[in-house]
Formats: sequence, structure tokens, C-alpha cells
Amino acid sequence: MRKSVAIVGGGIIGLMSAWRLAREGHSVIVFERHKTCGSESTCAAIGALMPLPPNKDGDMAVFQRHSHDLYPDYMKELSEELGVPHPYKACKRVQILRSEKEICMTRDMAKGYPNSIDYLTEEKVRALEPQVETLGFGALFCHDTSSINPIHLVKILLQALKKYNIHVFNGVSITQARPQGDKFEISASVGSFVVDDFVVAAGLGSTGLAPGVPVTPVKGQGVAIHMDKKVISHLVRHQGLYIIQDDDLTIRIGATSEPKAVHMLPDEAGYNTLLAKAYEVLPALRDGEIKYVWSGARPKGPDGKFHIDREDSTFGAIVATGHYKVGIGLAPATAEKVCMLVAETQPNRLQSS
Repeated sequence: MRKSVAIVGGGIIGLMSAWRLAREGHSVIVFERHKTCGSESTCAAIGALMPLPPNKDGDMAVFQRHSHDLYPDYMKELSEELGVPHPYKACKRVQILRSEKEICMTRDMAKGYPNSIDYLTEEKVRALEPQVETLGFGALFCHDTSSINPIHLVKILLQALKKYNIHVFNGVSITQARPQGDKFEISASVGSFVVDDFVVAAGLGSTGLAPGVPVTPVKGQGVAIHMDKKVISHLVRHQGLYIIQDDDLTIRIGATSEPKAVHMLPDEAGYNTLLAKAYEVLPALRDGEIKYVWSGARPKGPDGKFHIDREDSTFGAIVATGHYKVGIGLAPATAEKVCMLVAETQPNRLQSS
């Protein structure tokens, strides 16, 4: 059944959910409190897509691997709809090892998952990535790693929403959402809207609308370097940071994780820390120039767990938040689940007191 759906949140998760709902024939409107979509949680991300290894079990691991598997088809569909290239790359990963213990662990994993993970000696790393300096212990090579430029993806998703005639309200706050029979009445700074269903995917902004799902901000920042040549062909991981080279030769390095940050703006100490680690394994970056720095705030749910379900504190609205560091990676599966929840028949909304 075709429904009218309001989505609060114009980051990757909100926009991808809107696009998938539109493909299924639903009428969608999107509200973003910032002037630009993708300017909060999405900005904190580097865009490394790494499924948890096959030996990890549990609902989150299965959900994450499923989302990773959805990405290629979703991006192909998006590209074909618009006639433009997508920013998704199956780039694989070279992860610098730092100890004999890590070598043993990597070799054990490679034996158990020969089609997913390899151990690379120093010589093999140099043959694969001549510019990369190791620490004397070689590297883990992961075949399943991909990458995406989050800001480019936001731009393409907005193009897709425009094609479906979906209106995106930027710089608009939701002041109230309440049940009206079996519908929702959404009060916004631009007027009131009555819709069949309501999705809260607003990152840190979700708490005000869904108090039953608290999230806390964790700052993430990164730095981009302009290079005049290709220096790496794969994603490089080192001491928790990711180094990715885009097709325009820009190197993106990120991201920090700062739960006690006093502000969410980029700062020199943060990106200098990233640069120092990156220079250690990729000295050629010293020949480049800083192109831009960025930062954003990730929403961290209780115990680090994300939430994608209907929520009593929002009168049965769908709440998708708390994705923390894996929001970009979980966007396809989150959008898929949002579509499933919208498709389900729901009882009359709880009446407000």
C-alpha cells in the first residue's frame, strides 16, 4: 500500500531510506535541521566499508555483513537511475601490522578464510603498494573492504530524490510530532504535515524527538590532501586510521574518535595527529597540500548499540539512530529495514496524554 512518509534527518541514512521508499512507490518528504544535508554525522565519516570477519557472530555482525553485500547493487541501481557514476569502490584493504602477535593472528585468520584474508610479507606489501612503509611485520590484506565518499553519495542521493519529486526541507526544525488517529501530525517551522508514517533518522537530533533512544555525540574529524599522482591503489589502515585515494587523486585521512571533545569543529591538534600517523606509513603524503579538513558528530547509542525499530516514546514512529562509527556502512540495510517497517500494517497510534 502506498503511504505518505515524513523522514527527519538528511544524512546518509535518512536520504537512502527516502530513496528506497520512493522506489517502492511511497510519497516522502525529508526534513533536515541544518542548512546542508549530510553536515553532521555523515561529515564525521571517512567512508571505509569493512564487514566484520566471518568468525564474528551475533545480530550486529550479520546485519553489518548483509549491509555490505547490499552496497554494490544499491549503487548500481542509483547510477543507472541517474546516468552518473557512483562513488563506491571495491578497493580492498592493506592493514599495517605492528607486532609478531598480529602476524600470528593474521596467519590464523588467513588459514580459516583463504578467500577473504591474506598475510602479506614485507616484500609482498612493497610489490602491491610501493609507496607504503611497513613497520617490519608485513600487513593483513582483506579482499572484502570497500570505500565510498560520503559527501559525494549525499549529492547523488539528493539528485535521485529530486527525480522522484521528493521535497527536502533544509534548515527546518520539527517542533512536535503527535498521533492523529492512525496518522502522524508533524509540526515544523515551515508548517504542519499529516502523514501515514514517521521516521526519525536525525543522528544527534533524534533524542529530542525520541527520548526513549538516547544518543551521545562523539566527534570525528579528518583531513584531505591534494596529490598530483596516484600513490595508493587500496585502502590503507594504520593505528585506527584509514587512508583512501579518490579518483581525483585526493587523499582522505580519518577519522578521529573524540568522545570528550568540547566542540565539534575541526582543530589543528586533531588533524595533525592524523597526519603524523599517515606520514609514518605513507611518506609521499608530505609532498601534497592540505585541501580541506572536516569534522562532525557521530551519534553513539547506549552500550554502543544502534536502534532501528518502532519506538513507544514516539507513539510508534520508526527510529533509526545510534549507528556511531558504522552509519555509512549500515545505511543500505537500515534503509531496507525502514522500508519493511513502513510496509507493515500498524495499529492506531497511541493517544497523547
